[in-house]
Amino acid sequence: MARKSPRSLCLAVSILATVTLVALLATGALNAFSGVDRLARASVPGVVSVNAPRAAEMVVYHEGGAPASLNELGLRVRGPGGVTVATRPYGVDLRYRHDHQVGTAVASFKAPAAGRYLISTTAAEPGARLAVGGDLGAAIMLTDLATVGVGLAALTALAVVVALVLKRSRWSSRRRPADDPGVRFRSATAPLSLAD
Repeated sequence: MARKSPRSLCLAVSILATVTLVALLATGALNAFSGVDRLARASVPGVVSVNAPRAAEMVVYHEGGAPASLNELGLRVRGPGGVTVATRPYGVDLRYRHDHQVGTAVASFKAPAAGRYLISTTAAEPGARLAVGGDLGAAIMLTDLATVGVGLAALTALAVVVALVLKRSRWSSRRRPADDPGVRFRSATAPLSLAD
């Protein structure tokens, strides 16, 4: 069995890594897009109603215009039985695009139990919307990391291909002329004349 060269092995690994990262990119993008589509929405000012199937961390997103602060939005969350639920600022700059608007995570809250939650805002922003649902951060981060990984894997594969091509061209240019049947050499013992 012929042994694989290190460059061929590197090329195979690069191609496999690229295919894997493209699959991760597609998965992350699908998760992010489907997560954005599943958010419950309402115009600002307004009330968003969302059902939590279990105790979970929920995120409030502001869509359209410049993201407002929690004080400017006047957010209020009521849980099952009218219980007030505390909100806190979302700690990371998380943004997405939906319906030609930029959505920004502005707050999060812990839904302590399954049930219906009402999220209201008193801000007056024509055209803006409030969206509520799960945290999209992991899916968006996976998409970003996979995009960078695909780029790096593709560059690595390209570098290996270029190295292989250069090595082949150097090898073919270094062939001994005696191997080429079109080139004839004199015997080392044949006398040379000045006419030659």
